[in-house]
Amino acid sequence: MDNKLSLEASAGGEACDTITNEKVQQSEKKNKGNVETAGVPKGSNFKERGLSALECGLWVDCKFLVGEDEEEIEACSIVLSLASPVFAAMFFGSMPEKEPVKVPDVEPEVFQLLLQFIYAHEVQISSNEEAAKLMVAADKYMLPDLIKTCSEFFTQNINGNDMKDLCDMLNTATLFNREDMKKVALKLVKEKIVTLLSSKEFLTLSADSFVSILKRGHLNVDSELPLISASIRWASARCAERGIPAEVKTLRSILVESGVFRHLRFLSLSLAQLESGPGMAGILTDEEMKAIKEHYETDGDEPPPDSVCLMKNPRKIDAAKMSFCFNK
Repeated sequence: MDNKLSLEASAGGEACDTITNEKVQQSEKKNKGNVETAGVPKGSNFKERGLSALECGLWVDCKFLVGEDEEEIEACSIVLSLASPVFAAMFFGSMPEKEPVKVPDVEPEVFQLLLQFIYAHEVQISSNEEAAKLMVAADKYMLPDLIKTCSEFFTQNINGNDMKDLCDMLNTATLFNREDMKKVALKLVKEKIVTLLSSKEFLTLSADSFVSILKRGHLNVDSELPLISASIRWASARCAERGIPAEVKTLRSILVESGVFRHLRFLSLSLAQLESGPGMAGILTDEEMKAIKEHYETDGDEPPPDSVCLMKNPRKIDAAKMSFCFNK
């Protein structure tokens, strides 16, 4: 009896050895010799071992179809879940997603960078545009450390002479409420405001980004007219995005709804400038123009309309001498 059991155990052991050897050979073949031992990543520290595991495809048990072309990317669900509560819910929640998981809103190259950070807690970003896309992906998967890393890349690599770079940075800083990024971007905006306002990239600014510029006390512009003209161009671009005609009433409505109108300093202009600029463009209504004219002619005895900014100082004077703007 004992001999029989011993023989069965020996046969079972040989079978297990055969299966194990097959798995080891498959793993070694897949990893192409990039690991010291099958299933064990190379490296002397966490970063090196993490990158080795990612590059060699170790422990992969989940599949993603990434981007519009649905490029197939594999990863380890446990590693992903340790880093991201979104992935944890995706694979181990009460209603786990069926594989393969489709990720149409992230480019494959960006998703690879996301995995690089998760596996090694380090990432190689090549451009501010890439950093912006990666921040969006990091927000999607709730990776605050990666958002911080992207923010630091932006502030260290911003090219103030590149209006696309500048607009991307301000939009991204505003979207993710990164005050460190916004501070750097707005400082550059102050210096490059004339170039920015005349650029096509200016039209890509979000409403909140544009308002953050207008809230600044000091901008290097000779008068408010360039800002008003730029705001009309910006509103026209929003009309084009929506596929609607850029009519005067629509432009004004967009400026009011976005908060841009409230921060334009109409009262810093002379009456002649108002009548030939925003008055002629129809951005100010007849009632507003009438109220402003009465305000000017009575030396301020008649109040200006409540709908406009109360600031009267030009933006180019010393910011320390600015009066306070009681805007909402």
